[in-house]
Amino acid sequence: MKTLFIVLFVTILSFPVPRVQDLYSLEACFDSYAQGTYCFVDMEGTTYQFQDMDPIAMEKYDLTDGNYQGRMFTVVYRVEISVYGDEEEEEEQEGQEEEDFEEEEEDENEDEGKQDEYREKIIVDLEIVG
Repeated sequence: MKTLFIVLFVTILSFPVPRVQDLYSLEACFDSYAQGTYCFVDMEGTTYQFQDMDPIAMEKYDLTDGNYQGRMFTVVYRVEISVYGDEEEEEEQEGQEEEDFEEEEEDENEDEGKQDEYREKIIVDLEIVG
């Protein structure tokens, strides 16, 4: 019985559980589309920029042609986080002089070196309000 339990337990732990993506929503007015970015403004005046749109949402409303500018939407979106590669590996491949220069630069700008991820908002669904 214990071996069956252990085998079952190890089997369950061996297969990764798919991570459920968090979805967010907001009510905002479509402002513009430029260079692949969809811009919306909410009632408080906060601007939201979305870098991409799922094909399902794109089929519902084509925001690239400007027909929906000024319309209120309920926007459902997800946030994807992209992590950049390790800068130290790149520095090892460069010459010694460049490493010394970058180390001095890192000492001056310690905060800049810590930013190694990028958050991208992607529209999942759209609905016109009213």
